[in-house]
Amino acid sequence: MLWLTWRQHRLQLLAMAAVVAMLAAYLVYRGAALAEPAAVMRACAMGTVTGLPCDKLLDYVGVDSGLNITLAAINLLPALVGAFWGAPLIARELERGTQRLVWGQSVTRRRWLGAKLGGLAVAALLGGAAQAMVVTWAVDQFAVIRTINRFQDPALFDLVGVVPPVLWLFALSLGTVVGLLARRTLPAMAITLAVLVATLFGLNMLRPHYATPETRPLNQAISGTAVYAPQDWLLGIQRRDSRGHAVGDATAERLCPQQWDESCLNSNGITVNRIFHPSTLFWRFQWIEAGILLAGTALLTGFALIRLSRRAD
Repeated sequence: MLWLTWRQHRLQLLAMAAVVAMLAAYLVYRGAALAEPAAVMRACAMGTVTGLPCDKLLDYVGVDSGLNITLAAINLLPALVGAFWGAPLIARELERGTQRLVWGQSVTRRRWLGAKLGGLAVAALLGGAAQAMVVTWAVDQFAVIRTINRFQDPALFDLVGVVPPVLWLFALSLGTVVGLLARRTLPAMAITLAVLVATLFGLNMLRPHYATPETRPLNQAISGTAVYAPQDWLLGIQRRDSRGHAVGDATAERLCPQQWDESCLNSNGITVNRIFHPSTLFWRFQWIEAGILLAGTALLTGFALIRLSRRAD
């Protein structure tokens, strides 16, 4: 069965491997070019190097449009897995009528689907893990030339850590179930893309609620350090008066021409708070989202196995 799975799906697997390799090669190429300025920046920050090398760091400040395009392309990889690996898995057999031959052999339907899904699941996990490692490394390098917040950026959050392998696996199982229900390959591919986009949108809306956000005065420090770090997830700014009522922009502007003049607002009894998730919760959020996707994968896979075994054809 594993050999049959490879024979039937090798084009999809090889095409995806080629796409991942090209995107990874670009990220490694661009990231490696930043090795020198990164070393200089660390030396300048430590004070071991001064003068011209530190001044030249300004030459590296900017936004790499190629990085934005590449990250946008990498965000499409799970969708491709669901549409081109999962959706045709059963839908193609039903569409062509070959299921009568395939399921009429000594191999049971559950074993047939289990073997196919198992082989593709291993490929999905390996592909997602490779993507996560390359993107994580590249983000660390590109952080030299621009501010990158992998916690707050909703697109970047799904590209690093433990989420990508599980997301690939979820997309595979989603496409399989949609193909089983739709019975046609092209409609199954389109529906898979739409459902996956809706799922990711829903997770992005749910993600801020994985933990209770912290609310701290803007000028308050904790243990001698700033209350808000660049890698924290800033949810918003809140202004409240002495009675705890929210203060709107119009009121703040009337009291202080410079709305964000904290000292002026404080003198009028208004406290400015930051609402945020601290960066220390990044991995907690990663594991929560991975758990949600893994639970969804298990439910979809179980549904596909049960539904397929009960089909009349």
